[in-house]
Amino acid sequence: MLVLTRRPGEAIQIGDNIEILIVDVDGLDLETRCAISIIGADGDDLRVQHANKSGGVTVIHPID
Repeated sequence: MLVLTRRPGEAIQIGDNIEILIVDVDGLDLETRCAISIIGADGDDLRVQHANKSGGVTVIHPID
């Protein structure tokens, strides 16, 4: 499990090609909006797709 501790406007870099930017945090509803960027081997942003799972989990993967 990955636990992020960032404020809105701050980002965290995971490895060489994934960046997660915290856009907004709603403490009352325990919701967070974030922007996820995945960089391909050629240096371009990859298109991503997400799927919501039970328990508030979102799975994100690149689109081929």
